[in-house]
Amino acid sequence: MTYTVSVGSLDGDYDGATHLSPATLAAALNIVSGISVKSRSITSPPRLPAFGDRYIVAAPAIKGWTGRDNLIAVWVGDDWAYITPIDSLQVLVEEDQNSVKWSQASNAWLVIGSESLSLRVLTSDETAQNIGTAQPWFPSTGAATLLAGTYLLDGVLYLTTGTTSHSLLLKFDSGTATFASFSYFAIAQSVLENANALAQTSTWTTSAGANTVLAASTVAARWVRIVGVVRVSVAGTFVPEFRFSAAPGGSNIVKANSYIRLALAGQQNLTSIGSWA
Repeated sequence: MTYTVSVGSLDGDYDGATHLSPATLAAALNIVSGISVKSRSITSPPRLPAFGDRYIVAAPAIKGWTGRDNLIAVWVGDDWAYITPIDSLQVLVEEDQNSVKWSQASNAWLVIGSESLSLRVLTSDETAQNIGTAQPWFPSTGAATLLAGTYLLDGVLYLTTGTTSHSLLLKFDSGTATFASFSYFAIAQSVLENANALAQTSTWTTSAGANTVLAASTVAARWVRIVGVVRVSVAGTFVPEFRFSAAPGGSNIVKANSYIRLALAGQQNLTSIGSWA
């Protein structure tokens, strides 16, 4: 017989030749905050499980677990019960001591920490295109995948360019992620590497579309720093881009240590973390 249980409730199908009371089933499932499992790497039932042993069923599941990919299998004494995870359920995996969280948007168990930070930083210079249309902030790897939620955004873009006069625009709306809101503050400057300049431009925008962050200049280098909050309503790809208002000519380079960082702070409607009076 097979038991199907929803997390957070003992409602479900647990009838059979040997009927288990809800209390007995609860003891086997141990549905408490911080539930643990023995492993998340096996695809078929282990031999001689102990009462209450729990496993995240690895894909592709086979034998007695066929069709149970990603469910939590629990041995209840004479058969396996299965927990269908709800979004954001957290589980400790005893095998590797990782805490994982179920992501409904990704349809996957994610190691906590790995899904909360998206970071791309260049270790060496990369060649940008001599064009007046949008191009990736990172020429070699242009897109990140974001879950639904609220992200804290920051980044720095360092560029060396040709000397044909051009302004600099930033653009963030080419990916598949849907934004409930997108707001950032930018500080930018046209200045050669290892040189000083007084004039800086500051911009505040509430759009992911193309926005001018630096006025036209013939200086052959520029940088921009951004800080903001991004609320993602539908998970998808995030593509940071920049655009020259005109082809600068010459050699155009995205410099090493240019970066973008998005830190997942919470759900889309997040208002606070911690105690606020």
